[in-house]
Amino acid sequence: MDMNKEVEKKFELKINVLTHYGNGKCACVICGFDDLRALSIDHIEGGGNEHRRKVGRQIYLWLREQDYPEGYQTLCMNCQFIKRYKNDIPLLKLRKAKTLSKRIEAWVEGRNMQFSIWDLRVGLNLAPSEAKGLRVYLHKMKNKGLLTGYGNGVFKKRVKPVSVFGVNSSMSYKPKS
Repeated sequence: MDMNKEVEKKFELKINVLTHYGNGKCACVICGFDDLRALSIDHIEGGGNEHRRKVGRQIYLWLREQDYPEGYQTLCMNCQFIKRYKNDIPLLKLRKAKTLSKRIEAWVEGRNMQFSIWDLRVGLNLAPSEAKGLRVYLHKMKNKGLLTGYGNGVFKKRVKPVSVFGVNSSMSYKPKS
């Protein structure tokens, strides 16, 4: 087969599949962008990378051979990336928050004197954008009784008192007169 005819057939297949999943138009179903160079098939529920590993690189051929199954749509690359960004950001923030809170707690645990939010930021090597929630997190630790706040963003780790009179530290020594 002539190379030009093979490329032409693949091009025609792509147009047909994108048109089917573009609701009758060879265009992005979200924004209407119609430049074929930037259009692709989107797995509506995600999992596209794993699916492509299973079926190979010929997703357009596979979709036609499966008689155009549901669960796919035509999107431009901008809308694909926006969709991925929107889906990944909450998970990314959650992962980052968990690791940052552990880092904060470990840093505070190693301090026996007063420290400021600035000290914490520098100690954890955080960029200004990463340090935005430090004050809130430190106040949460204060509310839990883990820190003492001195105002103006200055805190100190609260040390649990140790009783020399036994387990119950509420008992105090009162000499008999």
